[in-house]
Amino acid sequence: MGVQQPSPEVPRLSPQEERNLSMVAHLSVLLHLALPLLALAVPAVLYFAYRERSKEVAFHSLQALLFQALTVVAGGALAALFWGLTGALLSLLIGLLCVPFALFFSALPVVAVVYGIIGALEVYQGRPFHYPFAAACAENLLA
Repeated sequence: MGVQQPSPEVPRLSPQEERNLSMVAHLSVLLHLALPLLALAVPAVLYFAYRERSKEVAFHSLQALLFQALTVVAGGALAALFWGLTGALLSLLIGLLCVPFALFFSALPVVAVVYGIIGALEVYQGRPFHYPFAAACAENLLA
């Protein structure tokens, strides 16, 4: 019979390291401007790499991932849908009704970038930060 070895103790992160990594998770939204898939990969990698070492980094990286996916991916898809409807239905003048929705969903990625920068500044200064909807989902997933 084999003797089980105790699992090695996972080193904890310092509060400064937690703030820095949480800030990186929120700032990864800036990558959507050039490399959209990488922007989603950064908080995902941070979550899986640090979930055992820091609940704070796990929470911020998971909520950043959820928020970015919701606003950029879903927002971009809905913007494309409404712009397509606007173009398709413009000859019937019904398409004009879709313009406000298309503009709203087109602005979501910009809002995500601004809100991500705000989140990065907040966590770097040691203050709690929660995205609407994404924070509650992240808390439920981490529970």
